[in-house]
Formats: sequence, C-alpha cells, structure tokens
Amino acid sequence: MMSRTSARRIICVVLASGCALGGWLAIRSWRSHDPAQTFQNARTALRSGDMEGVRQAIDELQQTPAYALHGRYLQGCLLLRKGRLTEALEEFRQAVHQPELEIDTMVLAGQTLYQMGRAGDAHQAWKQALKLNPAQVNANRWLGVLYYNLGAMEDALTHLEAVSHLAPDDPRPDRLMGLIYKDFERYKEAVDRYQESLRRDANQHDRDQILIELAESQVRISDYTSALAILKNCMHSPKMQTLEAECHFGLSDREEATRLTVEALKTSFEELTLLRLYGRILLGRGDSNKAIEVLSHAASLHPMDYSIQYNLAQAFSHEGNQTLAQQHAQRAEQLKHQWREFTSLHTRAIGEPSNADIRYQLGRMAQQLGRGIRLVARCDTCQ
Repeated sequence: MMSRTSARRIICVVLASGCALGGWLAIRSWRSHDPAQTFQNARTALRSGDMEGVRQAIDELQQTPAYALHGRYLQGCLLLRKGRLTEALEEFRQAVHQPELEIDTMVLAGQTLYQMGRAGDAHQAWKQALKLNPAQVNANRWLGVLYYNLGAMEDALTHLEAVSHLAPDDPRPDRLMGLIYKDFERYKEAVDRYQESLRRDANQHDRDQILIELAESQVRISDYTSALAILKNCMHSPKMQTLEAECHFGLSDREEATRLTVEALKTSFEELTLLRLYGRILLGRGDSNKAIEVLSHAASLHPMDYSIQYNLAQAFSHEGNQTLAQQHAQRAEQLKHQWREFTSLHTRAIGEPSNADIRYQLGRMAQQLGRGIRLVARCDTCQ
C-alpha cells in the first residue's frame, strides 16, 4: 500500500504540473499589447499565486522602456516572496521612481526592511507612504504591528483603528485591538473589539482562541451570563472549564462552580485561577482548614500572587491563628504595592516606548513578579 507521504508527494507533483500549465494558459489569455493592462493583469496574477504568469509579464514589460520600472516592481515582489530580501530591496529602490508606484513601493520596501531587522528604516518608509496617502491601508497595518512590537500601544491602536475603518470587512485589526485592550485590562473595550471581529468573520482560523479571550474579558466585567453563552461554543479545555466555573461562582451557583473546579483541578492542579477560585469556594462554605491547604499549595506555586496571600490571611484568621494571618496580610500588602508600581511602569513604558531606562526597570520588575511582557506581535493578525 502506498504510504500517505508518498501519496501526498504525487498529489503535489500533479497539482504543480496542473498549476504550471494553468498559469501558462492564463498568461496567454491575458497578454495584451497594452503594457498598462499587462501590468494590472500581472498584479492580479501575483495575488492569485500565478508566479509563472508574473515572470512572463516581467519579461514583456522590460521590453517596453516606459514600463521597465513596473517590471522591477513585480520582480521585487517575487524576490520578497522568496525571502531574497537584499535583492528585493534593490528592485524597490529603482521602482520607487515610478510616480504611480511610489506609495505601494514604499510600503513593500518597508516590509522588506522590517524583515531584515531594520525597523527604524521600515518606520520611515511607512510614515512617508502615509504622508503621501493617509488612507494607505497596508502602511497602517504595518505601523500597527511595529508599534505593538515596541509596546507603544496607543500608537498601535491609532493605526489599527485606521485599518478597521479603511478595510471594513477585515476582522484582523479588531481582533488585535481586542487583545491589546484585554492585556491592559480595558475589558469593556476588549469585548467590543472581539465582537466586531467575529461579526466580520465568525469562522476565523483562531476562532476558539478569540472566543476564550472574549469570554475572559466578559468575566472580568462580571458579565457572566454572556460569557457562559460564548463558552458553549468553545472546545472543551481547562481554560474553558475554569471560566465556566468562575461564571457560576459569580452567579452564586456555588454547587456547579465547585463541581467544575474540582473536575478541572484533576488535570490542571497547578492552574492559578482554579486554585484561587477553589480557595474562595472553600472559604465561602466555612471550610477554612481545607482552604489553607489549597491556598498554601497555590502560594508555593505562585508566590507573587497578591490574592492568594490575602485569602490565606482570611483563612488563618478564621482558624484563629492571628500570627500567620498577620504575616500573610503583610505579604499581601507588599505584593499589592509591587503590582501597583509594575502597572504604573507599564503605563509609562506604553507612553514612552523609546525610554530605555523605564523599559529596563519594567523588565526587572516583571522578572521579580514572574510576569511576562508582551513585546512580539502576532504578525499574522494584521499583515
């Protein structure tokens, strides 16, 4: 029996042969004595992946002096797709002198520079493109990603908002804005953006993750009923079950919250949210001794969590151990102060992305608190 790998190889060869023939026939069908039409057809072929058609168009355009730079533009696009960045950039440096291609070329040159690690030069290229045309959607896309990577979230949001307006059918900018708002605990705005993204496309490739993030944001603003409705559409997972438990706890359905929490802890016994919730459930029903056991385990795994220390202080107080209650209360206050300072630094870093000293302080504090800082964009979200 033929192996699955071999079968795939044969299918790929057949498809490649068919595509090559199809591309040859396609280029024959749209060749034109009008070089302007040939160029437009080539751009369509580029979007559809007909690389052979694009190459034939380049040969044809280079024979027409007035369209030689159009050919170089297309050549740059092909090289960029192949990852031959230095060569692509050289083609774009020539093509930018063609007035009708100037803005698009700047955007592509910026993309090439960004992939080369030259973010400063890429930034200049995209800003120049927007100076010439503020409605250039791809320049706004890339600047949104760039600012997101730098942690300049307000600037990122400005450009993502522009993309959302300029491309009303595109779900990706609102999806990324939802993530930004969620990360910075602006949950109501996060909910609005996630819902808009799903309205534009309800079947995105990371739909389940979007739904989980939406439900989590709804839980944080105590919209438990809406969150439960969203979670019904999610794949079963520890995160989904944790959020369900939080919803039922918030709706005062302690029995169901307990059942879901205990079940989830069987496979996620180190999950902070679950341990924190179980401790609160146990305290709520007066089982402070069991609460101390659970919360002490949580504190050993998550020593920098303020709420665990606070709940431990409550549990020891209920057990009559005021000495340990006071120790954990003091620790909770220390952590509360540290987290407030961390939040303040984070806010300053967002407003001053070029301030290296603030970012260094933020990094050190994040290390101390065991908290990561999101600095790398989900580039597929907005490219």
